[in-house]
Formats: sequence, C-alpha cells, structure tokens
Amino acid sequence: MSHPSAHPDDPHYVTRNSWLRAAVLGANDGIVSVSSLVVGVAAAIPVLAAVVAPSDWIVPTVWAVTVGSLAGLGALGAKFGGAPMWPAMVRVMGWGVLAMAVTTGVGYLFGVNI
Repeated sequence: MSHPSAHPDDPHYVTRNSWLRAAVLGANDGIVSVSSLVVGVAAAIPVLAAVVAPSDWIVPTVWAVTVGSLAGLGALGAKFGGAPMWPAMVRVMGWGVLAMAVTTGVGYLFGVNI
C-alpha cells in the first residue's frame, strides 16, 4: 500500500543523501587504507629486528627498535598535523612504553612470558 507524499514537489531525504553517504564512506575507506598501511609497516620493523637480532639480544633489540619506531610515528604525526615535534614524540613514546610495561606486567601476573 503506497501513501501519497505530503510534499510531492520535494523529494524525500533518502533520495537526496546518496552522494553524501558515498563521499563520507569513500573518505573513510581512504583513511582506513592509509592507516592500515602505516600500522602494518610500523609493526613490521620490530618483527624484522627480532628476526635479525642475536638470540640473547632479541628482547632489548625489539624494545629499542619499537621505542624508536614510536618516536618516528610521533614525529610523522606531528609533521602531518602541524604540531610541535618533540611533545608529540614524547607523548607517543611515553604512552607506548606505558602500554608495553602494562602488557609485560599482565604477562608476568598470569605466568606468560613470550
């Protein structure tokens, strides 16, 4: 059963919003794709360091390379965002080191050591 429109000369919103939805979702796809690439590359660097490090130095090497990568990501974000570089680097490294410390603590708490 079809109901006549109360405003036949004014199309319904649903028929007008397709371009907006496509524009927003298209932008989100691009942002997600670039973000995924950056995160993937940033994650590959410490893994590569673990592969090439001597077995006695794997943990310190991965830790140092990870903190260095965090500094690089902080600097990159500051550069693209137009923010001061040092505070961004310190913030990203600080929260990253805190996250690693909490993860390590939880691992020790549950007896998991990787």
